[in-house]
Amino acid sequence: MNYTKNLTAILLFTSGVVSASVPAFADVETTTVKTTSITTNGQEFSLPTTSTYVLIDPITGNVKGNFDPTRGLTDTRLVQSGLVIINQDTGRVIATVDSTGRPIQLTAAPAFDSLVIAMDTRRADLERMIADALNRGVMDAAEAGALRTELNRIQSAELAARQSGGILTYSEALSLALDLNQLGDRLIPFMPTTVVTPLLGARMINANGQLVLVDDIDYRRAQLSQRINDEYTAGRLSAQQVASLKDQLNAVASLETKYRKNGNLSSSKTEKISVKLDSLKTKLDQDVANINDKRSRIGLKVN
Repeated sequence: MNYTKNLTAILLFTSGVVSASVPAFADVETTTVKTTSITTNGQEFSLPTTSTYVLIDPITGNVKGNFDPTRGLTDTRLVQSGLVIINQDTGRVIATVDSTGRPIQLTAAPAFDSLVIAMDTRRADLERMIADALNRGVMDAAEAGALRTELNRIQSAELAARQSGGILTYSEALSLALDLNQLGDRLIPFMPTTVVTPLLGARMINANGQLVLVDDIDYRRAQLSQRINDEYTAGRLSAQQVASLKDQLNAVASLETKYRKNGNLSSSKTEKISVKLDSLKTKLDQDVANINDKRSRIGLKVN
């Protein structure tokens, strides 16, 4: 099932590609779209009836069923805490549902308890992993400090959200859970034998503040882009290597755009893109290894 019909521009932007801007006074064709307005807790939002929607459990990544904006969720047996409504045309996370199956804006719904508990547990686990890596000598003080700074930022963001509104909203919790996922990914090079299960099983990313569900290809591109940034920050890639890797990543994105038809990739085109991403990952690993080799020759710690 495809959720990424219109995501290429978003992901190209987050990967560092700048597309041509639209002239300020260009003629714009206006299309009227029929929507269904829904009011919950005093807040109103609209769901275009021309789009299709699906319910996803972001914790497991499982698809639970379709959602009809004109009728709501008619089969209440599908209702469970934390389900989100996804716009299948864009992949955007639109809303969640209450106990009756009625949609609620993510910014109006409180984070459910099991996710908050999992986030608190994950922060403690990550702190222990950082301390362990530091004690075993596979991580230096600067690297540990950078990771702890990010961990403290995430905790501070949660505390600030609670203090400003009295509750942690579901939207805020999902964004913070993604941040914890990314921090866990940054620890993998130091703890190669440790498996860190993602807090969110769905392939979700934060694209310019908007939560978006993506397919395997787009998710791999986003992960590679993030890893390139992290390796550069850690001093394991040069600026020249980063520029070259990002150019290759953007080339893959452009090829993906060319291959997509009506937002979908055929199995054969998906395989071709996967092969290119595999090659890019191999090149990234080689570049990191080369930098580590140079660092070791001058007596610097490598991981």
